[in-house]
Amino acid sequence: MVVVVGVGIVGAWDASRQLPSGDGWRLIAHQRATGERNQVRLITDQAGLDGAADTMLLRSAPEAVDFERSVVLWLTPVGTISCTTRLDAVLFDRKARIVDVAFSLGLTMGCASPPVGDSFLVAIDRDRLPDRPYRIRVLGPEPRDAAKGALDVSE
Repeated sequence: MVVVVGVGIVGAWDASRQLPSGDGWRLIAHQRATGERNQVRLITDQAGLDGAADTMLLRSAPEAVDFERSVVLWLTPVGTISCTTRLDAVLFDRKARIVDVAFSLGLTMGCASPPVGDSFLVAIDRDRLPDRPYRIRVLGPEPRDAAKGALDVSE
């Protein structure tokens, strides 16, 4: 019985791990309990990235970004104090001109209030973005498919 419970806990813990990258994106920094809840900001230069890193109180500089090839999204979905928020996917819909960033809670058992915002800096490949104007939306974490924050990008 103990072995079965142990295997279940290890499996849940492994499934809660944050992926470092995905199709057209990579996570360059993450900080618990910082940022404005449901925030979506577009960062297009090093000065903006440095300012975000300072505001997020990062202990070390975020990964380098080539701003000729990428932009950075500063996203702050609302999670809970006891469960971290996890970035699951960035979905690009060029036809609808939407970029959806999907989040979930890393562990979903015992996630008590109060709500907190977890900040993510995500480098996005410019060639994956739709033509302007387009909309960036934060989905989740609860319920996962509900849009919680958005930014319209026109210029």
